[in-house]
Parts: sequence; C-alpha cells; structure tokens
Amino acid sequence: ADGKAARSLVRLRQFRAFYALLVAYIYYTRIVVPLIRSALHWKSTWIAPMLEELGTVLFYFLTGWKFCPQEENVYLNLQSEDFDDISLRAELEAHEMEAATGASAGTGAAAAPTSSGGDVEAASTRASGRKPTQ
Repeated sequence: ADGKAARSLVRLRQFRAFYALLVAYIYYTRIVVPLIRSALHWKSTWIAPMLEELGTVLFYFLTGWKFCPQEENVYLNLQSEDFDDISLRAELEAHEMEAATGASAGTGAAAAPTSSGGDVEAASTRASGRKPTQ
C-alpha cells in the first residue's frame, strides 16, 4: 500500500503544478495582457499580441516539459509483458483451438504445420471464413 500511496502522491503533486500553471496562464492572457494593451501607445499595439503569443508558447513549452516521457513516468507504467507478445500469444491460442476443434470433429481438416510452427494468418483466415488474399 505504501508504493501505491507514493505513486498517488507524485501524481497529485504533478497535477497540482499543472493546475497552478494553467491558472497562471489564464490570468496572464485574460487580465495582464489586456491591462498592458490598454496602457500602450497606439504605435506600440503590436506588443500586446506578441506578449500573448509568448505566454502561449511558454505555457505549451512548460506543459510539454512537465509531461515529457521519462524512464519512470507514473502515467505510463506498462505491464511487464510486451503487447506484441500478448497479441502473438492470443493468435497462437486461436490457431491451436482451431486445430483442436478441426481434429476433434473428425473432418480431417486440421491445419498442416509449416516449418515456422504454423501459419497464423492462414489459420485466422480459415477461422473467419474469408477467402485468402494474394
């Protein structure tokens, strides 16, 4: 339970920092920039949009930096298994089930194994009833 509480605390701190950044950005673009715009001379009106765009770029940069991929990112913890291994295992199990049901039905239509241990794509094509693509 201590590890889970520590991860939750790290996530909470990260969210709190992002929330403070978001509130600062909103106040900056909705209050500070219009106040500066109203105080500018008419020849310097280009400064207000520039300050607003700089604030936006800074907000996006800090958000990207705060949530950049890390080695120990608490939001992207993956299981110990690779997703490719899981999908391959599922395809092999489906192939084995098809071979077992074909052999037990006595039809003699069990899939012939190939040198690589069986063609998974051909097995899934036969199981779905589709015509194989060339």
